[in-house]
Amino acid sequence: MDFLKNHDLGFDKEQILILPGISEDIHGDVVKEKFFQLPEVKKIAFASSLPGDQNMFFMAAAKGSSQNTIMDYAFVDYDYIDLLDLKIIQGRNFSREYLSDETDFPLIINETAARILGLDGNAVGAEITPNPKAIKPIYFKIIGVIKDFHFTTFHEEIKPFMLSLSPQGPNLILKLSTDKYSATLDKLENIWKENIKDIPFDYRFLDDSFYKKYKAEEDLQIFFIGLTLVTMLIASSGLFAIATILINKRKLEIAIRKVMGASTKNVYRLIGQEYVNLVSLSVLLSVPIAFILMKTWLENFVYRIDINIVDFVIVAFISVTLCLLIVSYQAVKIAIMDPLKTLRSE
Repeated sequence: MDFLKNHDLGFDKEQILILPGISEDIHGDVVKEKFFQLPEVKKIAFASSLPGDQNMFFMAAAKGSSQNTIMDYAFVDYDYIDLLDLKIIQGRNFSREYLSDETDFPLIINETAARILGLDGNAVGAEITPNPKAIKPIYFKIIGVIKDFHFTTFHEEIKPFMLSLSPQGPNLILKLSTDKYSATLDKLENIWKENIKDIPFDYRFLDDSFYKKYKAEEDLQIFFIGLTLVTMLIASSGLFAIATILINKRKLEIAIRKVMGASTKNVYRLIGQEYVNLVSLSVLLSVPIAFILMKTWLENFVYRIDINIVDFVIVAFISVTLCLLIVSYQAVKIAIMDPLKTLRSE
């Protein structure tokens, strides 16, 4: 879960606020301009979808090829790539300085799309078409390539993806520069209600929205944390009870050992070693099972952590330490007892 939440996704997900509901008949540019006047708003963009959303699909083939490839795509405006901090590795971004960007429907694709289309290294300037078998295919020119980013969860491989320019879209995206979200949201809501009266003010944060895709894993994490605590409590209680009974039964043996010269340290080590051996055996038996189960579960993710042997060493150390702490009370109690009193009573 730590890997899922902290691994680099290839885009900036922090402090990104999404306001859905903007449509073609709503003056989105007016709202955008007023939002921009707020000092808490750093960047603004429009888009049809965001990472984690369901994208539209497009059948594409490079010019001169008849091999179609299914590609995810989204309509975005000029500022989308900059707002999400996507990395352009070839060509350029959409730009207001190029009038052709508004009329020729240029495309920006990701690395995976360039590779699958057979355009590695020379994608910029290449053309693709949705129907290569048409009598007069319609071609769209590629003006840039962006570095691969995770627009779906780690369950899936990064797929071919492309961006197409559209000055407006159904999602207004804001990059904030404040930690006072409540006050900022109130300001945004007031501006929204002044200009858009028919659609309620709704919002979501990109990082929260994206990680809701991992709800099943989060629920599993909570379940196993609870199960672990309950199991440890039951096991510890049982170990304490068994240790108390068995150690008390060995009072006479311990007394004779002490009379024969055994030190308190020797007695404690004798008793503790038995339980350490049993716990160590249980760790050795459980590690292979845990390893296989974790490896099988992790295979549900295309991108995942490697199982580290250090994790099992830590677990073993905690288990043995907990065992010693549990039996120490009774072990020390009997180790420091007066052997003469025990021999008389026994």
